[in-house]
Amino acid sequence: MKPIIKYLILSLAPLLLACGGGDGEDINPKGAPEWVAGSPSVASGAVSADLNATTQGAAKVYYVVSTKPLNYSADQIIKYGIKPNNSNIKAHGVIETSAGKEAKKTISALAQRSRYYAYFTAQNVKDTIYQKTVTSEEFVTASRLDTAEYNSAAENRKVKYVVYRPEEVLKYPDKKYPICYALGGNGEVATAQKPINMIRNGSILEYIYKGNNVPMIVIGIQHDRQNWNVQLIDEGITHGNKTYPVDDSRVYLTGMSGGGIGVWNYAVAHPERLAAIVPISGSGNTGKACTLKGVAVWAFHNQTDNIVGSGGSVNMINAIKACPPQKETKILLFPDTGHDCWRRVYDKNHANWSKSPGVAKFDIYDWLLSKKR
Repeated sequence: MKPIIKYLILSLAPLLLACGGGDGEDINPKGAPEWVAGSPSVASGAVSADLNATTQGAAKVYYVVSTKPLNYSADQIIKYGIKPNNSNIKAHGVIETSAGKEAKKTISALAQRSRYYAYFTAQNVKDTIYQKTVTSEEFVTASRLDTAEYNSAAENRKVKYVVYRPEEVLKYPDKKYPICYALGGNGEVATAQKPINMIRNGSILEYIYKGNNVPMIVIGIQHDRQNWNVQLIDEGITHGNKTYPVDDSRVYLTGMSGGGIGVWNYAVAHPERLAAIVPISGSGNTGKACTLKGVAVWAFHNQTDNIVGSGGSVNMINAIKACPPQKETKILLFPDTGHDCWRRVYDKNHANWSKSPGVAKFDIYDWLLSKKR
């Protein structure tokens, strides 16, 4: 070999080894796999959980999720990760990992507010040697809908509310998420016998209560009188934004009937807090409409509404358009009669869509998510 070639090979050898050539460090070392710090872990929601696993080398991670504590060896975890023999085992299987990269397995159909036990062991894909120690994680699922309260200085009382958090929010609360505040109408006013009266009459919260998911946090503020207090709403939004992992640039407000009126009244008073509003079957103060030119608005009404006339929505939209608006501003008048068009707005599969076959269905939640301050 010529001296100069030999010199180049010797000089480049360390670089080649560092890049994985030759006999350098193996990204898939032999022996039992080792966990990366903080792994494995479980991120639990209300009806599902994410099993997250990261190993230093490529591995097969065997897992078993049980409704009761198990005293299984690593051999049994591998065996029952393939074929369970216990009626308490809720889920089982294998997660394939690559060196240093997190792998995830979502376990579904869990019961709300229930305790579960997850067990893991990892096997090297290179030589099939597995960990002799079983790693376990205990977790408790949450509830899809919870009730809580905040203090109102405006009304000198505790105000109850219903909160919905999507699975992603429950599992990963360190991130920020959009939120929609919901205002009920006169039919949702609370009484002493019904401290929470928001889950009814086709409200967004009833839609969620029936098992449907929406891609944002939803808070339904409970009112105890027919006319919404703007200060009460503002206190609720302040509380919600501080209490939950909220993206302040994606705060939305919707309401139906008297709640639609409440949406208009709050929005003209505090437009700086909102990215978009969805007032339904309501009315507002056209003299203040131009304060909403920086807020996205989609209003809804039935053409013939004998309780709150459709002119209440039409006049507000026309007044905003005259400003002119800086954000999308529009109205949809359903060509039929009645007061409760919100059932279709909140539920694109509701039977009431048969009343207006000529109107294209839409997803109001997708529209909201497209809006940001």
